Amino acid sequence: GADVVGGEDLVDRVAAGEIPFDACVATSSMVALIKRKAARVLGPKGLLPAPKNEGTVADDAEGLAALVGQIKKGRISLRTEPKQGVLHAPFGKLSFGEEKLQTNLRALMLAVVAAKPENAPKGKYLLKAHLSSTMGPGVPVDVATLDPSSPRFFRDG
Repeated sequence: GADVVGGEDLVDRVAAGEIPFDACVATSSMVALIKRKAARVLGPKGLLPAPKNEGTVADDAEGLAALVGQIKKGRISLRTEPKQGVLHAPFGKLSFGEEKLQTNLRALMLAVVAAKPENAPKGKYLLKAHLSSTMGPGVPVDVATLDPSSPRFFRDG
């Protein structure tokens, strides 16, 4: 995808409701300006850069270029609910098509298993799986077809 680069002029465009990007990263010096002028627009869409949102704020131009590179390569952002052992992870959009969604889901599952902590209990790491759209109902999925350690990984039936 294309990069949209700008300073205060871009922040003003965003504050007016124009969002010509899918992801937003900024240098730490621009964060205060973005929060002051465009937080009402970017916040509800989950695009507001903040130091606590890993991978959205860089200290300098080199760091910013590295963040943009990660995003273009398809950085995966995971959200967990540790006490319940629940993992939320987006892996695509409806517009991606079936093949790209399957490729992304496969990469996600490999990344999840690779990130398994060494001190995690032995045995099955994935117990249940459900897929859903953003606000849609969850559809149960056979865990064996999503678990990379299973011989049925990404095979039908």
